[in-house]
Amino acid sequence: MISIPIIGILLVLLTWIVQLITLKIISLTVIGLGFIVLGWIVQLISLLGKSKTLNLFFVWLFLIGIIISVIGNIQFRSYTAAVLNIVLALLSLITLILYPKKKKVIQKEK
Repeated sequence: MISIPIIGILLVLLTWIVQLITLKIISLTVIGLGFIVLGWIVQLISLLGKSKTLNLFFVWLFLIGIIISVIGNIQFRSYTAAVLNIVLALLSLITLILYPKKKKVIQKEK
């Protein structure tokens, strides 16, 4: 579970990001790419820790980043990039749906 201080920090960061977006200092596309980079960092740290499995936190961060990027692409009227990002979002969603089922099957075999 996420503890109360972490939720507080996330809310403060979210408020700060919303203010930057409102002032048009930063775009949603850049924020989405930030989530994607953060997700890859999480996955790489997981791999460096000798884990050879897919980190679901990575998939969630990637999915959130892609959805935010889609919104940013639509704002910039970059519909081709938005469609490509929607495909990536669907692939991430399929991964989230299928991954736990495969893991449960493995646990039942043991």
